[in-house]
Formats: sequence, structure tokens, C-alpha cells
Amino acid sequence: MKRFGLCILTLCLGCIAASAQNNQNMKYEEKWKEINKLADERSLLQSALEKVLVLYDRALQDKDYAQVIKAITYRNRFVSQTSDDPSTAVLAALKADAEKLPQPAKAIVYAYLGDFYAAYYDQIRWVSANRTGVSSNSDDFKTWSTRQLIDEALRYYKLALQDEKALQAAPTGDYIAILTSNGSRPFMLPTLYD
Repeated sequence: MKRFGLCILTLCLGCIAASAQNNQNMKYEEKWKEINKLADERSLLQSALEKVLVLYDRALQDKDYAQVIKAITYRNRFVSQTSDDPSTAVLAALKADAEKLPQPAKAIVYAYLGDFYAAYYDQIRWVSANRTGVSSNSDDFKTWSTRQLIDEALRYYKLALQDEKALQAAPTGDYIAILTSNGSRPFMLPTLYD
């Protein structure tokens, strides 16, 4: 009889925990809908960015790293559309994110950094093709040669894959928030490393 009562108690606690997680996800979904609505209005991008930053802080506090990554993606998009120097602002924010996030979220940010440098290279390669670059100690990526940009992109891609065990242990289902935008479940490989 005691075992039956213990089983019922365990089942109830599991249901309560699942319900709390579902409520948490619903709260995030409501906030994302609100942010998307603001983003649809071009004049309200700054308001959308402010709400994303609040959601980022909340997700960081809740240790919901899928929501943190989603907030980073939105933040980068809005900063790119509202900042006077979007490239520098996005890069600085991504580097700060990489410093404070644990694995495997850090690996995703490293991949974003690799994508940033690769996209920047693609955007300006015709200008930088004849550049010799400045000293390799320069932090101003806008003055780098194509070789320096490519090397930096590759460095971050390698960093993204460096912690192989953590990525293999992280199921992609934990990051469904960044893999879908309309609530449908996409085809996913079993882990982030795959």
C-alpha cells in the first residue's frame, strides 16, 4: 500500500513539474507573440528590442538557454535594424554572450560568431580582396584582410564544436524554441553535435 501511495505521489509531482514547465513555455510564447507584433510595425523595432532584452534577462535567470538563444537571435535582428553601427554592436553582444553562457548554449553562440565573420566577409569581400590588413593585433575587424576574416570565422566554428561530449549529450528537443517559428516540429537529428 505504501508503494502505491509513493507511486501516486511521484506521478503527481511529475505532473506538477510538467505543468509548471508548460506554463513557463506558454508565458514565453505569449511574450514572443507580443514581440513579433511589435516587429511587424517597422516604427516599433526599438520597443521590440527592449522587450527582447527583458525576455533575455528573464530566460537567463530561469536558465532556459533555448529561450536565451532565441532572444539573442531576435536581439541581433533588431540591433541590425536600429543601431548606427550594427556590425560592431552585434559582435560585441555575441562575444559577451559567449563569455557568460554555459555549454551547449555557448557552442551555439560560437557558431553565430563564426556566421557573423563569414557573412561580413561575404558582404565586403570585393572591398577587402586587395587589403593587406593591419597588424594582426587589431581588434577592428572592419580593417582586416580577407584572410583574417576567414581565419576568425573558422576559429569560432572550431570553438563551437570543441566540447564534443556536451554537444552529444544535448538533445535537440531541448532547443525546439530556436528550431521552429510556427510551433511545428521539424526533422531533427538527436543531438546538437549531429
